[in-house]
Amino acid sequence: MNRDTLQLLRDPATHTPLALTYLEDGTECLADETSGALYPVRNGVPCFLDSESVAGSNRKYRRMYNLLSPFYDFVTRTAIVLMGASEEDVRHEFLSELEIKPGDRVLEVSVGTGSNLRYLPRSARYYGLDISEGQLKQCRKTLKQIGLQADLFLGTAEKLPFEDNSFDVVFHMGGINFFSNPAAAVCEMYRVAKPGTKMIIVDETDRFTKKLAKIPIVRAFFKSDDQVTVPDIYVPEDARDTETKELFNGRLWYLGFRKAPARVQPAAVPTDLLQ
Repeated sequence: MNRDTLQLLRDPATHTPLALTYLEDGTECLADETSGALYPVRNGVPCFLDSESVAGSNRKYRRMYNLLSPFYDFVTRTAIVLMGASEEDVRHEFLSELEIKPGDRVLEVSVGTGSNLRYLPRSARYYGLDISEGQLKQCRKTLKQIGLQADLFLGTAEKLPFEDNSFDVVFHMGGINFFSNPAAAVCEMYRVAKPGTKMIIVDETDRFTKKLAKIPIVRAFFKSDDQVTVPDIYVPEDARDTETKELFNGRLWYLGFRKAPARVQPAAVPTDLLQ
């Protein structure tokens, strides 16, 4: 793990800085030296999951994604083709809203198999977090295939393991409709973004999830009786430029907002001018 990445990491429970350490058996871990908490690093991926963070809906969908991960990209692409669209067009419709500049730190929350990373500029530094080990395994394959470097993390959107004000771009596509705590996820994405950062969150609309719930292979994984709504009520009050709209012929909802700029402290007045 490189030094820059380590400096970004925080204990998701306490936000305390973490130190790289090794157990007696050689296992690489990240340690919260204040609380004594240890987070193992497996195949280069720090693991920040615990029993609390994978309860409720998160547990159900983590299990689903682990099961479907080897076939997830195929199923997604097939579904898009059956809708009469191209994957590139669908993803470009929301990825084009991102304000990625050369050298930026870009965080994708729920990175999945890394499909969105295929369509982003190579001049930035990428970080991806997901709740599913299976999805991250496929994401590593995607990164190797497209020749892109990215730091990956196993964890939940509700408890991001990063320092405040760390990322120039933060986005999420797909999943928040059925998070255990979408309000916490929105607040966490806001917390780790730098002041002035534009964030986007995208997921399926309610009427589209109802259609998906009629398909036998996915019926068990959709709460077809629940109303899916845009989580704009969870956007912090000081956010700027909040916008909601529908994309892809009403199949996706879009929520965009900008973190409030940093407050400029007034310059100190020289004491001799006050006399």
